Amino acid sequence: LNAGVYFLFYTLAGSLPLLVALLTLQNSTGTLSLLTMQYLDSSPLASYADKMWWAGCLLAFLVKMPLYGVHLWLPKAHVEAPVAGSMILAAVLLKLGGYGMMRMMTNLEPLSKDLTYPFIIFALWGVLMTSSICLRQTDLKSLIAYSSVSHMGLVISGILIQTPWGFTGALILMIAHGLTSSALFCLANTNYERTHSRTMLLARGLQIALPLMTAWWFIASLANLALPPLPNLMGELMIVVSVFNWSKWSLMLTGAGILTTASYSLYMFIMTQRGPLPSHLTTIEPSYTREHLLM
Repeated sequence: LNAGVYFLFYTLAGSLPLLVALLTLQNSTGTLSLLTMQYLDSSPLASYADKMWWAGCLLAFLVKMPLYGVHLWLPKAHVEAPVAGSMILAAVLLKLGGYGMMRMMTNLEPLSKDLTYPFIIFALWGVLMTSSICLRQTDLKSLIAYSSVSHMGLVISGILIQTPWGFTGALILMIAHGLTSSALFCLANTNYERTHSRTMLLARGLQIALPLMTAWWFIASLANLALPPLPNLMGELMIVVSVFNWSKWSLMLTGAGILTTASYSLYMFIMTQRGPLPSHLTTIEPSYTREHLLM
């Protein structure tokens, strides 16, 4: 119930300004076609109302991604959702925010040059903060959910920079992260079905009982920390380079964020797979073929 209330409140609060902005746009231009709007004469948008309209257009997508600061609904929704819900939420629904931003940015062009700065800084700060939060999580699904916020921070900054490299990197990272996080949620569910606990301290040392699942865990963890030659690395590299061209100081945030991402990915793998097998897990059932086929 708590997760549902959070999800409803954040989504409604974010999408209502977008509805008002779209109605205003329809009223002033007579069309809502994105293709038609690119050919309209864009008058210099400088008034306070124009800036509010710009923020209204982007806010819904930033909540959906989510941007650090409006992300509290995501860990709650992931923890309470069933495995199919978590996989669809991570792979499809979060990416709708990125797709919406990519489609809208071209039509918000004159204002975007100056107004995106605080959002880019917030997104990069969020990469570092949520990666640090991941390092102190005990709940496995909550850790994977916070890692989604961290990766989406990079995607947001890549889109808002508005360079070809930033856009391409954001697109690659969204696709790669959709596959990786879905795999991690699926693996977390296979653990939960056997141990009946999401707490990593109570379900560790599973390498002894489920060796083939450990191989899948290892691959998914390495994909999460962007090991070459996986597409996660290509996406992150293109975004980091495009953000570095925008500001040299950004390398401190992106570098520290990527370092902590590697730390929590390895921490997640070691906590779930390594160490002594607890006595209450010695009789768990083996992994099934359907689980390996799903991976």
